[in-house]
Amino acid sequence: MNYQETSDRLEEYRRQIAQLRKQMRAAQAAAEPEEVADYAFTRADGATTRLSDLFGDKDTLFVIHNMGAGCAYCTLWADGFNGVYEHLRNRAGFAVSSPDAPSQQQAFAASRGWKFPMISYQAPGSARTWATASTAARSRASRCFGARPERSCASPTPASSRAMISAACGTCST
Repeated sequence: MNYQETSDRLEEYRRQIAQLRKQMRAAQAAAEPEEVADYAFTRADGATTRLSDLFGDKDTLFVIHNMGAGCAYCTLWADGFNGVYEHLRNRAGFAVSSPDAPSQQQAFAASRGWKFPMISYQAPGSARTWATASTAARSRASRCFGARPERSCASPTPASSRAMISAACGTCST
């Protein structure tokens, strides 16, 4: 296949991908909200915090799933979040979650100069079920947790104001 034929084929694939993304966004927007458990996490200081607490006074929450100190790629991503943390925290709640013990998180974050809050889902009965849920279940939960306990996913609020985003680095298996 010559260069022009390859370029034409790739352009057609890009059009197909764009159409699929449009369909995916429509399907996601049509999903019915559902309640999400108010999971418990352990903060770096050893205290317990709830998922709802992580929002603070914001309507949006980013919880970044990090595989811990042993994952070089997660560390790379977290280093990058450190650079935009101040901008993010003005607009949304933000925390990085990992299975590492809080003391290990604290030491590792200090060695990297991380400024953002870290939460652990290591403790039994904590958010471990959230962290080990299938990607689809986490995605569903991520879209539906309201910022205030008195406001559930069934509340008539715009999707953007009840979004929580959970992301994994993609190179580690969860």
